Amino acid sequence: MNNSIQIIIAILLTTAATCALPGCPQSSTVDRDEPTISSVPSLSQDSTAIPTEPAEGTNTTDSQEGETAFEYRQLSEAELARSSWQNPFRPALWSCGGWRIDDDSMTSETETPQPATFLRPYRNVVIECRFSRKGEVAPSNDQPPIEFELRLFNRNTHRWTSLSHASGRVTLSESGNDTLSAQRPLRESGDVANSDAQELDVRLTMTPNRILVAINGQMRINSPRPTSILNAECLPQFVIYQAGVSVTDIRFEGD
Repeated sequence: MNNSIQIIIAILLTTAATCALPGCPQSSTVDRDEPTISSVPSLSQDSTAIPTEPAEGTNTTDSQEGETAFEYRQLSEAELARSSWQNPFRPALWSCGGWRIDDDSMTSETETPQPATFLRPYRNVVIECRFSRKGEVAPSNDQPPIEFELRLFNRNTHRWTSLSHASGRVTLSESGNDTLSAQRPLRESGDVANSDAQELDVRLTMTPNRILVAINGQMRINSPRPTSILNAECLPQFVIYQAGVSVTDIRFEGD
C-alpha cells in the first residue's frame, strides 16, 4: 500500500514539473503559429504592381529604334527589304537637293554638283542607267560632253568608290580617309568609242570581289573591289557636273 502511494505521488510531482517548464504545449503552439502566419502574403500584397513598372533599359531601346527610323525615315521596311528597283523615280526614295524628279527621270538643276543618293543600301549590286540631255534641241556639237560620277557610298565610314566620266576618260577612284583628301585613281580607260556622246548608257557591277564597268555596251574597267567599300553596304549616288543632264532608265538589282 505504501509503495502504491509513493508511486502516485512521484507521478504527480513529475507532471507538475513538466508543465512548469518553458515551451509547454499551449504556449509553444501560439509562438510557432505567429511567425508562420505573418510570412504568408495577404491578397493586398500581390505582385501585380511589379510588371506595371517600366522595364530597365526601355528608354535605351526606344532611342536606338528612333535613330534607325530617322536614318531611313523616307523608306518603309518593305522598301528597304526590296532588292530590285526598276525606274525608282519617287522623291521619297532619294536624298537629292538640287535635282528635279519626274515620272521617268531625274534632272540636275544646278551647276554646283549635288549628289542624289538612293536610300536603299546594297552589299552587291548591278546599277544600270542612262545619262542624257533630255529634251535638248541644240546640235550636239554645241554641247560639252556629259560628265558625271556614279558613286558607291560606304554609309559606315562615309568613304566611297567613284566611277567618273570626264575629259573623254572613264576613271575608277576612291576617296581618302577624310573629306580633305583627294580621290585616288585606281583604274582608267579612254572612252575611245564616242567621247563626245550626248547619251551614255552605264552598267556598273559590284560583286563581293570586283567592280566591272561598261559604257555604251563596251567593257571599260575590271578592277578588284576597293578597300573603301570592301565588305560594306553602299548607297548609290549620282553626281552631275552640268545643269540640265538627266538620268533615266535606272535599274538597281542586288542584295
